[in-house]
Order: sequence, then structure tokens, then C-alpha cells
Amino acid sequence: MTTYQAKADSTPSDQPRYTLYGTNLTDANLGARVIFATDEFFAVADNLLLREDPTYDPNAYCSQGKVMDGWESRRRRQPGHDWCVIRLAYRGTIAGVEIDTAFFTGNFAPRISIQAANLSNYAKDYHDEWMPGSFDRFERGGGIRGSKANVDMVTKAQAACDEYEWHTLVPMSALRPGYPETRMHYFSPQHATATKKIPFTHIRLNYFPDGGIARLKVYGSVSVNFEHDVFDRLKPSEPVPLLDLASMALGGRGLACSNKHFGVPRNLLKPGRGIDMGDGWET
Repeated sequence: MTTYQAKADSTPSDQPRYTLYGTNLTDANLGARVIFATDEFFAVADNLLLREDPTYDPNAYCSQGKVMDGWESRRRRQPGHDWCVIRLAYRGTIAGVEIDTAFFTGNFAPRISIQAANLSNYAKDYHDEWMPGSFDRFERGGGIRGSKANVDMVTKAQAACDEYEWHTLVPMSALRPGYPETRMHYFSPQHATATKKIPFTHIRLNYFPDGGIARLKVYGSVSVNFEHDVFDRLKPSEPVPLLDLASMALGGRGLACSNKHFGVPRNLLKPGRGIDMGDGWET
């Protein structure tokens, strides 16, 4: 396992550059998915990947208790800690991480760490069969609130993870409660020279020991091997497709702009159609 030192910057007013010009590799709208979570009793891990800002409804309750907009596990009464594995929307190098604990004040995860792995068969293993139970999760569209993985499921999931090399991007680090002035956290992995350009396909978010986080955003640059990711998937009779070379799916990214009052350049490069005015770049 390779470990990097992470530089924490939790000052909301000093927003790191990677949040403005990097691609959010954990955006569910772009294809990021949770493939395993140890516990989703109060709120499912899929909420971490939502593009929308977290919200709070004081009247929202369910049979488990308060409904929160994030991933929240129950208090542990056995050894270990809670964790989940996320398939990134695209294979890419990682510049930094943003964690938002909004509205998780007394129930936020007190400490976290983040690891990353590069699965060589990622493009051909869309449903992540290497992770037990991932296909069922894809079929039903996400996790189930009120559920918890049993000991056997966690053991099998851990064994599946152990088949790959995981690099620690963010070592165990303390978080703050989700009040307006303390909710935002930024971590910048300081990559070693030899591994600076390693592209990753999956990350593992660890809670120590449990609790909740509203949103997780992992920013970076998309890495595309055109021969492997595009041309190897064509049938011999198929013509070479027209490619949008500016698409973020093929590595396009915004580098700078004169004005970002209503948006940032990367919004112009998203695949598909725009959603609304906020899904573009407007000065």
C-alpha cells in the first residue's frame, strides 16, 4: 500500500483551484456509483454523489429516525469501522478532495480516510462484478435505507478489496460539524513524484468509526487510453466514431476564465444536454 501525505485546508473562503477547474470524478450524473457500503441505516451512501447541494428538512423522519441528506451509519457496537467503495465516473488522476458535513452537527463522522485503486479491467467490468453484491445494487438503483451488511458480506467485500493495491490519498483526518462556518473540508494529496500520474478508477471512503457526511467530491483530470477505452471496444465492421475532443469524458477540462460568477468552464464540457441555466458557464 502506498501512502501520500495530505494537506488539509478547511477555510471556505480560500477555495482550492481544483474545485473550480477539476472534474468531479464522484458525480453521480456523470456515472459515479457506490458499489458497496457496510451500513446505511439512517441514509444511503449514494447521497454522497449527488450534484445538488445538501438540504435539511426538520420534519423528515422515518422508522430509523431522522432522515438526513448524506450517508449516515448507525453507532457501532462491535469492532471495526464503516466504509464504502465508489466507482469513479471516469478513470483519472486526483488533485484534491472536498468533503461537506452540512447539517451533520452531532452525528458527523469524527474522522475519515480515503484510499484509491486503479482496476485495469475497469472499462470491461462495468458492473464491478469483483465486488460481491454490486450487481444487485446496480439493478435496484442504489442502497437501501435501514440496511446493514452482515459480517459475512463485509468479510467478502474486504477480501475483494485486498486483491488490489490501494493508495492512501487522505490519511486519517479529523472532520468538523456541519455548521455553516465549519462544514467545508478540503484535502490536497501530495503525490510522490513516481506516482504523481497514476490514474484511479475506484475510491474507498472510511469513517472512524461511524457517523455521517453530506457530500463527497473528488476532483481531478480524466485519463483516457483511446486504444483501450475506445477503439478496442469497436467491432471490426464498425467505422471509427466521431469523437468530441472537448468532452470531459475524453479528458477535456477548463483551465481558466475571466469570470465565474454563475458557473465554471467545465460545465460546458459535460456529456449530454444541459440541465438548466446553472449547468453551464455564465458571466
